Amino acid sequence: MRILVAEASHAIFERLSELLASLPGIDITGHTTDVPRTMRCFAERRPDTVILDLNIAGGNGIDVLKSIKRTHPETAVVVLTRFAYPQYRVKCMDLGAHSFLDKSMEFEKVPTLIRELAEKHQTDSGASCDGRGRSSLPPSMSKGPRRIAPCHPQKG
Repeated sequence: MRILVAEASHAIFERLSELLASLPGIDITGHTTDVPRTMRCFAERRPDTVILDLNIAGGNGIDVLKSIKRTHPETAVVVLTRFAYPQYRVKCMDLGAHSFLDKSMEFEKVPTLIRELAEKHQTDSGASCDGRGRSSLPPSMSKGPRRIAPCHPQKG
């Protein structure tokens, strides 16, 4: 399962990467810190799941969520924010977020949530085990996330 992480804090991104490293079938395909790069990276890399901070530069995460769900409703968007106010939670869930997590209280839930999404994605895509507990996923997807390059702004 391909994941794009839109997170302003590099420390939070590194911690997320560490937490997801042990999960099979996870590939972090990009890391962005602002709205324009997030939208460009989403269009280029077509992730299955987006972990989205609401507080990113160049706009806000709610606009990103709206755009993703309008054009790709099948994409799971996990909102992970320190702005976990009830009105934001309701708004994001109404816009189609898969889940809404408070960074300060629910950060450790991310691996479980991503594992569940990956299992659903694996089932939906037809990948399975070979009868001996080994995944039939290609080798690139049977390990935890690889080191990824951030999505950079366009030059020129």
